[in-house]
Amino acid sequence: MRALPALLITSLLLTLAGCASTDKPKYDHIEPPEESEDSSPEQLYERTAALFSRPENLGLEFYSPSFYASALDALEDAEAALNSVHESTISPVRALIASRKLLERAQETREKVDRNLKELVKHRSLLIELNAPKWQPKAWKSVSGEIKDLVQLVEGNEIKEAIDQEPGVREDMYALEINTLLTSALDQARSTLKKAERADADKFSPSQFNSADILIDDTEIYIRSNFRDRKGIARQAESARLEAERAYKTALDSKHLLSLNEAETERYLIKLKEKINSIVQMTQDEPLEPLTVDEALSSLFDLVKNALNTEDQNIESSNTAGTDDEFVQDEDADIQVLKVLDSLHLEDSSSTDLEAEAEPEEQTFDDIEYIE
Repeated sequence: MRALPALLITSLLLTLAGCASTDKPKYDHIEPPEESEDSSPEQLYERTAALFSRPENLGLEFYSPSFYASALDALEDAEAALNSVHESTISPVRALIASRKLLERAQETREKVDRNLKELVKHRSLLIELNAPKWQPKAWKSVSGEIKDLVQLVEGNEIKEAIDQEPGVREDMYALEINTLLTSALDQARSTLKKAERADADKFSPSQFNSADILIDDTEIYIRSNFRDRKGIARQAESARLEAERAYKTALDSKHLLSLNEAETERYLIKLKEKINSIVQMTQDEPLEPLTVDEALSSLFDLVKNALNTEDQNIESSNTAGTDDEFVQDEDADIQVLKVLDSLHLEDSSSTDLEAEAEPEEQTFDDIEYIE
């Protein structure tokens, strides 16, 4: 049995029993609940154990760590007494009653914590969503200890003391939030930049390497000033990662090209042009004329651009045709409606005139005369 929970169990049970003891908690003076009259200790144990998985008791290990741990210990005492071959000095029924009482105390503490440390609880949930335990394990452990101290003050009804200490704990929580974002948001960008550095990107792709390094620094500054702008942080971190990836890939290409001799360079360029030509021949029968690499890429770009423009024009024409058809159909429908309205007007012109006479004329702004 854990030392602190054991003391809490002992204190509670001795209060209930009205006696004192330095040995195992005594349950002699605790009256069993009414439901136990028709229940065996085993059935009472099953019902008590089931209480721990009920929604109102989930999370009590945070909201009331001491009372909840003591409730578990009392349940374990009851289980040990029920499974004991020899006669136990602990009454399982009274241990189960103690477990329930401790759960009730834990629930009461939850209400006090939610009422008096509401923002702290919300901030803790946010840190969990950011996965702070993974990205900042040491800092998370330290902050969790501070939070637990405040909760235990509430457990002991030292609520004012907990409220007074909350601002200091919140400062540490904000620092943890920022450091978690600095680590998690920029993890991929930093790892990619290290990969580029191992590929000598600072030599073979210096402009992109320096650009990625600057973007990472800028994102760090942005996070410290705008740590609640999650979308903005994600956008900037992704830009830094992409720039680091460009530096890495460019470095690989530069190193490869600089390592080639004349014959190897020729073979490389021939294969590159063949790949470009094979893409061109997917959309046209004729291969490209002999071109430089830049010229071949420009031709490929123009070909793709023209194909996209043609596709857009076809889609626009299709939509326009559909709109014209709908207009014709709507126009025919409008003619039919007008014919019906005309027939109604002719058949009952007198009633329409009467209604027109009965309705007062609308007064426009221009009809109102200014009177001094």
